[in-house]
Formats: sequence, C-alpha cells, structure tokens
Amino acid sequence: MRRSDMRRRGVAWVGVVAVALLSLAACGASRPSTRPGQGGVVGTTAVSPWQPMATSPLSPRDRPLAITVAGRVLFFGGRDTDPCPPNASCVAPTRPALRDVAAYDPATDRWTSLSPAPQPMGGSDNRTAAAVVGGTVYFLSSRQLDSPSSGLPTVSHSFFAYDVLADRWSMLRAPADSKNYFGGLAALGERVAAYVGSHESYGASSSPAQSPLPPDMLFNPTSATWSDLPADPLRPSFDRQFHSTGTSLVLLGSRLVAQPGNQPPSTQAAILEPAPAGGFAWRELPVGDNLGVYGFHVAGYIFVNIGEDSANGGEVNNWGRRVYEASEFDVPTAKWSQLPRRPKSKLGHRTVDTTVGGVRYAALGNWLYDVLGRSWTRLPRPPDAAAEVTPFGYEARTPAWVDGPRGGTLVIWGGVTWQGKSAQDGVARLRNDGWRVDVIAPSR
Repeated sequence: MRRSDMRRRGVAWVGVVAVALLSLAACGASRPSTRPGQGGVVGTTAVSPWQPMATSPLSPRDRPLAITVAGRVLFFGGRDTDPCPPNASCVAPTRPALRDVAAYDPATDRWTSLSPAPQPMGGSDNRTAAAVVGGTVYFLSSRQLDSPSSGLPTVSHSFFAYDVLADRWSMLRAPADSKNYFGGLAALGERVAAYVGSHESYGASSSPAQSPLPPDMLFNPTSATWSDLPADPLRPSFDRQFHSTGTSLVLLGSRLVAQPGNQPPSTQAAILEPAPAGGFAWRELPVGDNLGVYGFHVAGYIFVNIGEDSANGGEVNNWGRRVYEASEFDVPTAKWSQLPRRPKSKLGHRTVDTTVGGVRYAALGNWLYDVLGRSWTRLPRPPDAAAEVTPFGYEARTPAWVDGPRGGTLVIWGGVTWQGKSAQDGVARLRNDGWRVDVIAPSR
C-alpha cells in the first residue's frame, strides 16, 4: 500500500456533491447476479443526444463547485484566472476565486442568479468541502496559516451555510484551528460530520502517525456546537473518506503502518450507526480488494467505484495479480464485489472527469453505469468535444447529475478547453456554456 502524497494530504475536495433521496435497498427491486468481472455487459438504458444548456448568467470560469439540491444544480464560484495547463505544476493565482452563484433547473432549462457566497470558493487550489442536509448546504473552507520546516502547518477553518429555499447565507462557528485539513463533510441525519483526511505525521515524529490522533467532529445545527465523534476502529489511517447513507456514516480508508510491505492495496471499511443506548457506535466492515478508496459514488446503500485504473505492483513489488479500481460494496449485506467489465471500445474523449450520479446511475469518462441493472451504457460524444477540433484537445468541464422520475439528467458546464498542436502551445479558453443529456431507465 502507498500512503497519500502531500498533494492529497488528507484532502478530498470534491467539486460535486449529490443528494440521494432514495436508496436502492428500499426500492424492493432485485439486482442481477452478474458474475463479477463478466465482460461486456451492455444495458438497455436510453440516452438522448446532447442538447445545449440555456445561456448562463455566470461568466466563463474553471472549476466551480457544483452541488445538486432539490432537482437543481447550484454552481458556486470558480476561477476566471488563466488556468494551469494539463499535467503542469503552477503557482496559485493571487486573485481570489469567484463568489457568485447560480442555479440551473434541467426540468425547465432555466437559470436563476442567487445571492453571492460570503467568501471565494472553487478552483483547483481552493479547499472547500460541502455537504447537504435537507435544504441547507454546509461549507467548510480551510486556509494554511504557516509553513513550518517540518511537521504539519496550522490551519484555520471557516464554516458557513446556504439556505436554498430562503436564498440566504449564514456564518457559523467553525472547528478550532488545528494541524489538519479536514478531508470533507458528510451528513449524519440532521447533523454534519467533519472528518480528518489522514492521520499521517509527515515527518513531525519518528512514528508514521500523529500523536495524539486528531478527532473527527460533529456539528449540531440546533445548538450550533461541535463535538468529537467516537474514535473509529481503523485508526490510524490515511486516504480517509466519509460517505453518508442518511442515518449512518461509512468510513473508507487505508491503515497506516510503519512498513506497509509489498501487499496489494485494499480498502478498510467501518460504519458509524445510532447506538441502542443513544449516541453513535462504530462497527468494522469487511475489507475490499480494490485499488484505492477515492472515486466511490453512493447510490443509496450501494457504493460503486467505476474508475478505469488497475495495477499489479510493477516489476519490483509485483503482487502476482492485477488489482482494479472498479468495485462495489453493498452495505446491508456487507459484501464487496467486482463490477461487470465495460464493453470493449475506444474511449477517446473523456466526457466526465469526476464521478457523478444519483440513486441509480453513476457516470465517469465516457460510461454510464446502472447500479441496479449492473450494466454499462456508452455516453455519446458532446458535439463540441475538443479532441474532434484540433490535433491536441483537452477539456475540463464541471459535471453534475440530477435524478428524475424516469432516470436523470447529466450536465457538463463551464470549465476550460485547450486547443493547439500540442499541450505546450495549446491555447486555453474559459467557458460558460454547457451541455445536457437525458437518461431514461429501462422499464421493469
């Protein structure tokens, strides 16, 4: 296993947060018993041609936060500075990220301008996590205060909320300054959990783990107070991710040990549930045989990772087999399994850069995965895909998903397109246009 690098440093700043209002487990529908790894499983999901989204009131920008709430996609902030080229390392812009906000309703193809955020957010360098509880979106933004020669820097946190119905922002009490970035936020019933992304010491001591281990925290909106969550059974760990199932939290991560050796990576899991005597209690879950903990989408009580990467450990520390990202975890049955393989085809242009989805579907790259039907559907290429226009074409668009009565709608908006003869001489163009595609689930 590898530890998280300093780029991740326990931060999982995801640009898309989706709200699952239903669970597949509650639908009462049976799922096909497809043999794990079975190849070329093609579904009967219908996908419409791409249609242009209505003109947005937002200016061209890169990497806004896209959050789906009550059938609309809310786009927060982003950056309108010159974007960093693909696979390059750039100095962070001195001009702050944007604060303006707008909502897109796919049912009506209309935009609505909303009240601006109290502080800048979005952009690749902005550490802002978000979680949705009912009609309120909570944000936790972190800022590094110092740069010590060794060990962890001091981090300051800002915590604020947006009431979607009232179109109103409010500043809330933030967790105390600490030596950790919180890895993200997750809803736990009517409360909000802020979790530490990694317990690594980063040279602060001879031990691979910090001492004492920092706590994960829980915010109670009624009392506007923070409290420590119970210590989880996987501590110490890194690449930690909390996922909400509504009334419980599932932790995915990797154990932090001094000498990890050359064993294949695996995903440790535990669940935080309401305890019979009150409060919450952890219960350890089976270990997943998959590559990494990032990229999981929660469809009710089914966790799916539809990533396309795999590894065998290389020549020196070969694991004797190939381990895949693509995997599935069924929380009620506590069972891990591989996904059916994608049909063979040339991938070409990547339509969706970050996994998005809803109660039944997950989308990444050029594929749509049906969690209930355990099958794949190829996404069509957007009409203005950069790879079709120039010898070198690269796009980074912000994706989002909205569930619908018959399936859902996938949108890609804003972002940046590089065009040129090569990556080195490519010209970047910030965008404020978008495309949408409707997905219709097969009838039972």
